Amino acid sequence: MLHPVPPFIVAAEASGVASCLRLLVPSTILLFCCLDTWTALRSSIIVLGTVELLFIRFALSSIAHCLLVIVRMLLGMVFHARMIDVADFNQNIMAWDTSTRGCVIRYIP
Repeated sequence: MLHPVPPFIVAAEASGVASCLRLLVPSTILLFCCLDTWTALRSSIIVLGTVELLFIRFALSSIAHCLLVIVRMLLGMVFHARMIDVADFNQNIMAWDTSTRGCVIRYIP
């Protein structure tokens, strides 16, 4: 697809400096386009970098919190099981005698 040629390039071609301008003008336009895009994207890059840092901290704290909850659950399960064992032991070995309102030691297998 052919693009229209600006008038200053046509005048430059007539004067004999076409090869220089054919290289210089597109590279200058490309440079300004890149700079314009960079200045437009710079704030987005800063925002994304900040959000990424906050997300990393949030993700690490969430992982640490999940691990802490899992450890607490495991410890709770272990100690709850031990408490049930102790309760079974107390129920089997020590029984409350309602007639004397005292503790009677007996063994129930």
